[in-house]
Amino acid sequence: MTYVALLRGINVGGKNLVPMAALRNCLVDAGLENVRTYIQSGNVVFESGSSDKKALVTTVRDAMGRAFDLAPAVLVLEASELSDAVAACPYLSGPVEDKFIHLTFLDGDPTDGAVDAAIELATKTEQFALLGRVFFLMAPDGIGRSKLAARIETVVGVGVTSRNLRSCRKILALAEGG
Repeated sequence: MTYVALLRGINVGGKNLVPMAALRNCLVDAGLENVRTYIQSGNVVFESGSSDKKALVTTVRDAMGRAFDLAPAVLVLEASELSDAVAACPYLSGPVEDKFIHLTFLDGDPTDGAVDAAIELATKTEQFALLGRVFFLMAPDGIGRSKLAARIETVVGVGVTSRNLRSCRKILALAEGG
């Protein structure tokens, strides 16, 4: 089975520096197969015979702890889950570039009131949708200016990690052998 691991806070702002070649090697040493990475921000595609995503999270986190003395937040998705999320994005046919559309993957079910809290923070130019465990945000003025993006974890009440649509498509292509 092909999986995607999204690591939070890797190689951001000069902190938690992890060379991708070393990351691939440590994950292979931990028993994961056909490990590939996309850019430097913690996007890993791998194969495993395990169907236990929680165990795979632990495998990735423990391997990184041993190799880099880091224990980042890790979210593991089946490649098909990433594909479904990209296909479900309500902003695919809009005029906004992929880099302004973000998919935030939730590490659990959102709390009640998440949508109401998001409405309070969204600007007039932002649009969002919460579909299952994926929060879609179109922020045409940029993610760096978005109060909603900055507070999304508080809004949904669970751990999250986000990628822009462009990155999601590239990671998916890597997972599909492209």
